[in-house]
Amino acid sequence: AGAIPAIREVIVCFHGIKAYHTSFNLFADYVLRRAPNRYVIFQIDEMGRGFSEPSRNGKYTQTEYIPLVHSLLSYFKNTYLPASGVIAGADLKFHLVGHSFGGCLSCIFTSVSPTLVKSLTIMAPAGLMNFIPFGLVQSSPTIRYLTKLKLQKRENQIQSWRDDFYSHTGEALELENEQVNDLTRMYDNNPHAFPSFWGTFSTFPLVDISKQLKIIKEIENFPIYLLWGDKDDAVPFSS
Repeated sequence: AGAIPAIREVIVCFHGIKAYHTSFNLFADYVLRRAPNRYVIFQIDEMGRGFSEPSRNGKYTQTEYIPLVHSLLSYFKNTYLPASGVIAGADLKFHLVGHSFGGCLSCIFTSVSPTLVKSLTIMAPAGLMNFIPFGLVQSSPTIRYLTKLKLQKRENQIQSWRDDFYSHTGEALELENEQVNDLTRMYDNNPHAFPSFWGTFSTFPLVDISKQLKIIKEIENFPIYLLWGDKDDAVPFSS
């Protein structure tokens, strides 16, 4: 086996609004098997999800999320990675990978802090999708109230999680059940899980990230990867 590189590529994964860090387990396993010793991968639990603390001021807007991501990446770069034996280097940049809300968050962050980002990969990103009328929920108090009542019920939460999967058979169903069981345990054991989900769903700017993508596009030699599944409903986007 060859020597471990002194400087490795670093990937940071941001999950969707209903999920937490385990949604990237298969992705991380695949990358590390294909390229051992080349990458360091961080799977982040966003505020109030998984093992992360909730927002300190109870809000989940862009104002709370973006500085938190900046602090997190700065900590990885300047403190955690050097201390763990990965020589980060002053010019280290991160590959950001985000799904759904995580894609929206990664995109907005990159548009305001591009010097920390080496590439952006966003999968079915919120802000370029039309299957949930985020704008209507966020702008109408009545719809917001009724939606919250519905999503607070566990049976509706589970159905919502299952609706994110399309092939409910065979190995795909096994993975679906595994993810649903993980989410159920998180919601059972983390009292902040639903409030943080709802705070993000109802207040974070999830409607349109085309402006941010166009800003990123102007960065010279900056790779952006936009990915959708065959059955995703997507707003047509032209680069």
